[in-house]
Amino acid sequence: DHAAYLTVGMVFTLIYGVGFLGLCVWAVVVGPRLSSVLPTFSAMFRFLLYRFRTDKWWWGVVLMLRSFSMALVPIVWPDDGNAQILMLTTVLSLFLAAQCLVFPWKTQMLNIADTSILIMLLLVVGAAGAFTEKEDVGGSAFTTFILVVFCTAFLTISGVMLTGVVGVVQSQCGTQKKKPVSGGQFNVEFPEVMQMLGQLTTQ
Repeated sequence: DHAAYLTVGMVFTLIYGVGFLGLCVWAVVVGPRLSSVLPTFSAMFRFLLYRFRTDKWWWGVVLMLRSFSMALVPIVWPDDGNAQILMLTTVLSLFLAAQCLVFPWKTQMLNIADTSILIMLLLVVGAAGAFTEKEDVGGSAFTTFILVVFCTAFLTISGVMLTGVVGVVQSQCGTQKKKPVSGGQFNVEFPEVMQMLGQLTTQ
């Protein structure tokens, strides 16, 4: 019975998980080109595209990868609470740094809300460390290795986050001009399609 359920689970994971993610990646890659020749393309993938700035149309795939990475942690380390905390902290820190660097949402309020949610999740995961059981001697070496890797990554992520925050502050103060988005036909056609899609979603 277990082998049969495992086979069914693997099949549905490939079809729904990997297959749907691959479809979304394909839509993001070909979006700038197909939006101008296929009028229904933007309507079909508006759940993936319309929430973000036109120059950051690909952020929907990043959100899917963030959710997938967070869900994968307890599967990879089901019996090691310390390893789960360390890896969740690493994943959240990476995507928090990317969020601060890109600010992909259409409105500033959504960018602040997403950043605040990630910070609160980091605080909750960090506070959970006080309630984890002590590890045995066999698992301490692995946890120590993960901790060293995390500390190294944290220093790098902190620098990226600081750069992103400084850039956002400078842009808000008017000291940094917005750079035009390059990309040929994408400059003219794809943003117009996304604006029309935004108007349709508000109706």
